[in-house]
Amino acid sequence: MPLNPHPDPRPYFEPAMTPSLENVYFIGPFGRRVSFASQQRRALNTVWALEEAGRISRGERIAVIGAGLAGITATIALAARGMRVFLYESSSDALRQQITTSHRYVHPTVNFWPEEELTSSTQFPFLDWAADRCDQIIRVLLAEWTEIHGILSSENLIQKYHPNTSVGSLVPRGDSVQVIPDPPYNSSRSGLFDAVMVTTGFGPEKTLTSANSGSYWEADRIEVELRGSDTAKFLCSGTGDGGLIDTLRLLHTEFNNGIFCFEIAHELEKGGLGPDIKAIELEAQGIVGDQNTVAQFYHDKYEFLLSALFPDGAKKRLDLSLFRKPEIDRSVYLVGPLSHPYSVNAAPIHKLLIAHALKAKPKVLEYRRGIVDDRPSDNSVMEFHAHDGSTEFVDAAYKIVRHGAPEPPISKFIPDKAERVDLKRRQEAAWEWLGLGVYPPRHFDFAGWPGYDVNNKAFAKKRLGRAERFIQEFANGDARLGLDRGRVTYRVFKRQDRALLDNRLPEYLFGIPVVSDKRQRLSAKVGTRSP
Repeated sequence: MPLNPHPDPRPYFEPAMTPSLENVYFIGPFGRRVSFASQQRRALNTVWALEEAGRISRGERIAVIGAGLAGITATIALAARGMRVFLYESSSDALRQQITTSHRYVHPTVNFWPEEELTSSTQFPFLDWAADRCDQIIRVLLAEWTEIHGILSSENLIQKYHPNTSVGSLVPRGDSVQVIPDPPYNSSRSGLFDAVMVTTGFGPEKTLTSANSGSYWEADRIEVELRGSDTAKFLCSGTGDGGLIDTLRLLHTEFNNGIFCFEIAHELEKGGLGPDIKAIELEAQGIVGDQNTVAQFYHDKYEFLLSALFPDGAKKRLDLSLFRKPEIDRSVYLVGPLSHPYSVNAAPIHKLLIAHALKAKPKVLEYRRGIVDDRPSDNSVMEFHAHDGSTEFVDAAYKIVRHGAPEPPISKFIPDKAERVDLKRRQEAAWEWLGLGVYPPRHFDFAGWPGYDVNNKAFAKKRLGRAERFIQEFANGDARLGLDRGRVTYRVFKRQDRALLDNRLPEYLFGIPVVSDKRQRLSAKVGTRSP
């Protein structure tokens, strides 16, 4: 990580500001693309920038609203810099929303590829994670948060953690901000603060009574329905990443919670297609026109890319993964408001895989332009309202709705819709807000925790379990700490009775080199590693 290449901190905190609330900073929820890692970057970059600009300083009282991943990242960063932090969370504990999400695979950078390099792990001073099932990532981070919370609380840096406390309003009081819990009679948790950081995310999704799906993060029955039905029609409504991902789940037998998307992106990167896809994204961002103009542009470009440039090996793998059984009458419908199911805010890899499925022969996916809603007279029935004005009954065995949140939780703090729209516009345009290497490497070091130093054994050891799980999952290898010419490494060894998949090993995990040792290092006699 380079030493602070951006001396001007303003681009890193101005997207978090809004005119009606002085000294209140919103870490999201908006962005052209959003991921776990991007929210953490926003939090770290904003804390660095606010201090660098003199807007917050050591010893001040700072409130953080929301104990999701961005919230606890901001809390630790502020406390590490000597601020007195008060954390408010509406549920019973931190990171509650995704703790049971076993059916989603989370990757640090796949949503941003190819504009950003595919990397299998984050590279933060704390709360690092590697690509994995969502619930596994959350369990690791929750354990680390508990440990760090104990360290910083003992130093009175995290002064108060208020679970089960929803914040109802933020009121400017001169140079301070008053945090008022909801209900307001909970006055013991009200307080005046020098600054407030709001990290409440997108909030609950809009749902339809007639849909079979719940929240994107809730476990569902899609795989059960796929296995148990010989003849079925499936419908997925929504063309953001949530809708595209669940459509791909319905289409691909190798989807494997989403690992498939990362693997295909990796193959396309190796096949040299990254620059072509990046060029499409950059051109799409510059189009002046409505969203349908952008959707048509993507359609035309993807048609050419799939026909002329797509690597044969990747195409064959996609073709073989698509569900095709002549004896089973299965159909999948994707519904959205645009002329084609492609928006600039959706991840390129998801759009590209949808484009491939729409071109497949025989047809496995049909896109229908329109919207779905509950039938007014019967909420157990869903209706499709087509773009041409017609309406029809939705005859689908399983119906998934991914329409996002009607309004984010920040609406109660920013009631003016025009002000929220302006905040959304600025946050979606602030690509540098997510930049890597903005703050100095050791900026967030604190006593009792190994500082950011990839050549420090204590730093590497904290992440060893995460590295081991990733390497076992993706490369059939075992890992342990090693040294290579004085550098700390994760040294990878062949597991007994398994082939080590060297081509699936990343070059780095958490910034630490990954070094493959192809020799058999396990003793068949005693079942332990040989010297």
